[in-house]
Amino acid sequence: MSLESLKFAGETTKQIITLATGVSTLTLTFAEKFKPASSTLSVPFTLKLSWGVFGLAVLFGVITLMAITGSIMKRKAMQR
Repeated sequence: MSLESLKFAGETTKQIITLATGVSTLTLTFAEKFKPASSTLSVPFTLKLSWGVFGLAVLFGVITLMAITGSIMKRKAMQR
């Protein structure tokens, strides 16, 4: 894998982390707006599941960025 492709993979991973964080933040912020005025807020199971999946996407994205950084550093060390 070339150095350039590792950089592209890193950028794509950053975009996935940003999207997952943004969607989670929006749904958490506006969840109260979607309930009737007289009822308490009850979060559906599917929404809780999606928050968990977005959290996993962020976690695995950070792990991927660390792995890409390690690969780039190894390549640079081998070139010296």
